[in-house]
Amino acid sequence: MIRRWVRGSGILPRSLRSSEGSQILEFALAAPFLIVVVIGIIDFASVYSLKQKLNNAAREGARYGASQELANLDSTQASAIGNVVSNYMTNAGLTQCAVGSASGGPTDYTFGASGKGCGSFKLEVNRAVPVTLNGTAYLATKVTITYPVNWSIGTVMKLFLPSSTLKSALPSTVATDATIENIN
Repeated sequence: MIRRWVRGSGILPRSLRSSEGSQILEFALAAPFLIVVVIGIIDFASVYSLKQKLNNAAREGARYGASQELANLDSTQASAIGNVVSNYMTNAGLTQCAVGSASGGPTDYTFGASGKGCGSFKLEVNRAVPVTLNGTAYLATKVTITYPVNWSIGTVMKLFLPSSTLKSALPSTVATDATIENIN
């Protein structure tokens, strides 16, 4: 009733009485929120996928390492474990960082990486991790991977809110590990 009175009273100009442009205005107000939500969903899904791929790579490296002779562990065998992880990561499409050479020893090795933005990449292999299961002590192989993450949501937020600190609040790496009892 009030709407009819406002439209018919002549109080508002004819252009304001029409609702023809309201959908465009509503979309213009809602679009930034929709863009941020969609980019956020895509970002978190890609990081979740990255985490799963790294979990599998660490598990494959630990499985291979656990099957090797502990007494004969040297940098060559450690490099073989690194190659297993590297091959899995390559086959999974994680080609941003390539596993470098091993350093350390005799049971604990660290691998660096080569590639753009891979300063935070780290692959660690420890072949003599003590594990107690049901009161029995075992030695296990533990493979830990730390991989850099590039978030898009922080950049998108900066477009809409220049003072946003979201990018600095997000983690810059994803880390995972796998531990498997040594067979030999």
